[in-house]
Amino acid sequence: APARGRGAAITGWVAMALILAVVVGGGIFAKERIVATWPPAAKLYDMIGLPVADPGYGLEPRNVASAQEMDGDVPVLVVSGEVVNTSGETRAVPRLRGALLDVREREIFFWVFATANATLAAGEVTPFSTRVPNPPTNARRIAGTFVKAE
Repeated sequence: APARGRGAAITGWVAMALILAVVVGGGIFAKERIVATWPPAAKLYDMIGLPVADPGYGLEPRNVASAQEMDGDVPVLVVSGEVVNTSGETRAVPRLRGALLDVREREIFFWVFATANATLAAGEVTPFSTRVPNPPTNARRIAGTFVKAE
């Protein structure tokens, strides 16, 4: 009887170790998805030495300009510029998220758009241009970020 009890204890410890390995492994290999679901988790990963890469890491928006145009009777905000790969390796270019902010720096409108090229080799540049029909009249500033791929 004691041998049977010892075998059950060993099986229990092995099962617990496997469950722990799955949880830790899942937390490491799915960290981007976890941070996308719960952004504060990024600080936890940083604390344990596993930082989550920013979706635009190695990419830099440059020469961003905006202009107001009319399309018939409709005012249109046109935002253009380029994205440069400042890293030493080929990078996927995530979509960009534009946001219009009011005088208090609160976001009042946003939209998502893509660049002309989906990937950039080291040092390459890709242009972008986006149009926002009927932008809010109380918008005072444009902000932009890269969007995590789904």
